[in-house]
Amino acid sequence: MGFCKFCKDLTTGKDNETHDVVRVAMIATTCGLVAVMIFGSLVYMAGYIYSLIHPDAKVQMFDIQTFFNANSTMAVAISAFLMGGASALFFKKTTEPDGSETTTTSIKTGDGAAEPQVEVTKVTQVNNVGPQ
Repeated sequence: MGFCKFCKDLTTGKDNETHDVVRVAMIATTCGLVAVMIFGSLVYMAGYIYSLIHPDAKVQMFDIQTFFNANSTMAVAISAFLMGGASALFFKKTTEPDGSETTTTSIKTGDGAAEPQVEVTKVTQVNNVGPQ
């Protein structure tokens, strides 16, 4: 499976064609929060290493509690956001298009028409069933 198909499957609804704003927002925000967490961790560790390499800098012990408090706070923020997104997807599950189509054929005759006109209409169904 290609990366583009994987990304499309993550960001579309049940029909794999219609992009879903909730899924796109969840992916964008989660990627942003993970990037901030990784960047913050790297900066914290780089500051500690810098203070060890340069003797004129104030040498500090690596504060593992501060480091893990920051990372656990970011992990809780990511989890809370994903729970909110999952609940939004749950509540809108009955209104998503499922991609099925119904074809209807109607025959129309007009005044003075030698041949009847056949009109084919395709209707995409949306599952609007209430709570079950």
